[in-house]
Amino acid sequence: MSEPRFLLLLNPGRQSRFYLLGLARAASRLGIPAFALELKPLWDQVQQANDKLAATQAVGRELAKLCERERLTHVLGYGYNGVELGRVFGPGVEPLFASLGLQHLMLWTDHPNWMMNGIAMGAQMAGLLAHPRHVHFLKSDIAAAEAKGVLGWPNVFGLAMAEDYELVRPAADVLPTHDVVGIIGSAGAVCAEAARFLDDGDPDAGAIDAALAPAALSEMDAAMKGLAGWADARDQALAWGERVLAAKRERPLDGLWRIATEGGVVPPPWLVADARRWYPAAAALRTSVQWRRDFWLAWLARRRTVLLCGCDARAITPDQPEWARAWVDYEQQSRVYALGGCAINTNAAHDEEGCTHKPFQIAASGVACVHHASRGLAELFHEPEEIMSFAGGTALLEAVDTARLRRGDFARAIRERAVRDHTWDGRLLNMLELAKAASQAQDAKAGPA
Repeated sequence: MSEPRFLLLLNPGRQSRFYLLGLARAASRLGIPAFALELKPLWDQVQQANDKLAATQAVGRELAKLCERERLTHVLGYGYNGVELGRVFGPGVEPLFASLGLQHLMLWTDHPNWMMNGIAMGAQMAGLLAHPRHVHFLKSDIAAAEAKGVLGWPNVFGLAMAEDYELVRPAADVLPTHDVVGIIGSAGAVCAEAARFLDDGDPDAGAIDAALAPAALSEMDAAMKGLAGWADARDQALAWGERVLAAKRERPLDGLWRIATEGGVVPPPWLVADARRWYPAAAALRTSVQWRRDFWLAWLARRRTVLLCGCDARAITPDQPEWARAWVDYEQQSRVYALGGCAINTNAAHDEEGCTHKPFQIAASGVACVHHASRGLAELFHEPEEIMSFAGGTALLEAVDTARLRRGDFARAIRERAVRDHTWDGRLLNMLELAKAASQAQDAKAGPA
């Protein structure tokens, strides 16, 4: 393949757009030609046209000319954005960029089953995304393995997030006002099964998981009830779910797909035969552990001063100031994180392993980071020099107090590690390397022309 020349698809938005802009700047630093294309005007052009078919075809012709004129080799976008450009799909119709011979690199930070209400799980879209010229990057190895196993995508890889350290920089002029600060997108009241542990000095996480297991199985039953074949598969599938939850309590850092594929708790074939069965079932089972995010923040707020920003979090911290309930703009993250002696992050239940974008944003902000224990965390940041983790109450308080007292040391260490090892420059090179390997594997599989 010739030297890479990128078309970068820039979607609107308050989060993912900045990942693409960071990758654009990385391409510039690496000397890789990259041409940015704003998606919204193209989407609007089609949506507002009286003849949508003609408008779609017109977009396709212009994009084909652009790709030929600039000798483009790759397209890079967020999720499946861009797959729909210039094509009206039917039997045998290829996505535009793939038909032009470009590799389409797709960065997923939302899981495929979450983005746009799970469109990627539908048979037509899943088939399009399995095109051999499509290469997918999910934020953990286990999420990638799950997508490959359930969606049938041939080219899907785990790739940790990164940050643009020119955009998100330490706010040296801001002084801490609280022991701990967190930026979160949503918050709710702690569920009753977990709330009774809020006064415990070291809550038993396994006991809370066990208390929520029956509700998770009921949730699975409800999620599956309308699907064809559930009546016949129900007893076997629910018995499997019960075994999975028991295994999860013994192996809390392992994701459900790891337990199902490496732990001997083999799922019924009916369940994994269709992504529209597996993903809702797995989401239902994960409700047994989704208590953790709100619970640990509420538990900590009873023992240290905690400032939560980004949404209405009064169900967790009743004295949250009004200004803190507003969305935190991407460029303002560092000024918010600086208000804490340390910052905290707890993954959502569906981010079972690895890290989201948050630790890298905290690192970019130059603030000490406390993170819940997560499989794969140690491969990204060293503990206890760069990050502090916790799996229980005693460990959480120790981590917060240590990080707060040694705030400057931790802040320097985690930012230095991030700037050295977790840049968009490095991630872009990784993506190209993996995409090249995928292409070579496909060529070898196809054999001589």
